[in-house]
Amino acid sequence: MFVLVFLCAASVLFVSLHVHCKLAVFARAPAESAAAAFEIGLLSIAPHALSMPVETLIRKLGLSATSARALSSHPSPEGTMLQLTYACENNDADTLARYAQQLDIPLHQISVSYLDALITASALDAALH
Repeated sequence: MFVLVFLCAASVLFVSLHVHCKLAVFARAPAESAAAAFEIGLLSIAPHALSMPVETLIRKLGLSATSARALSSHPSPEGTMLQLTYACENNDADTLARYAQQLDIPLHQISVSYLDALITASALDAALH
């Protein structure tokens, strides 16, 4: 049972990571921003998975200021991208549209990115079984 739960969580996490990276590219962000988006996406689930406050995680891992701001909900472009990803995952169209507008990312690009992420996660899940 633990393995099944882990694989499901890994698939969901992979979708989130993939969307973060795609959105960074579509926002024409520099490579550093894409790397930060990847790290933020990866670590966004860690506080819940580890039952650890986000501030403790930030301190123990010595995260960059960019990642720390995004994960602790301080205003930043990366934090906005994280919130946009949460809106995708929660099918919250109004919030999604608001963050997409803030980031100047066309909604159709977000849809394409999210579908691509779902396909990739499904293929990964199939490969692991």
